[in-house]
Amino acid sequence: MLSFIVPAFNEELELPGSIEAIRLAAETAAQPFEIIVADDASTDATAEVARRGGARVLPVSYRQIAAVRNAGAHAAGGDILFFVDADTHILPAHVSGALAGLKAGYAGGGARLKVQGPIPLWGRIFIRTFCAIYFVLNLGAGAFLF
Repeated sequence: MLSFIVPAFNEELELPGSIEAIRLAAETAAQPFEIIVADDASTDATAEVARRGGARVLPVSYRQIAAVRNAGAHAAGGDILFFVDADTHILPAHVSGALAGLKAGYAGGGARLKVQGPIPLWGRIFIRTFCAIYFVLNLGAGAFLF
């Protein structure tokens, strides 16, 4: 089974799109999957939005994203874990690419960031530089890890 773990803190506005993108990407893998939203003591409707989207909600209160991801991993029933930030929209190619990488012997990985909508020049430069450094060093950006 595939487990998609979404760490979230006050993400009621971004979460519906993220859950929908995860669901569409996961369905193309033709494997059972679950979506777990690790709700890190949100004060908005994050938990309710997650439940309406069909995700299982795991309430935590760590205020540290690594600890929130780990709590989601411990609650997961899958043998392949995907960590997707609550403001991130993944594509089917992310899941299929990750599964192909794991089948080829990789232990894990991530994906390059791509921002939707207009952003200032300095933001585009920062993101390209960030991705270049991370991938040259074989590091993974937090928005999508597996």
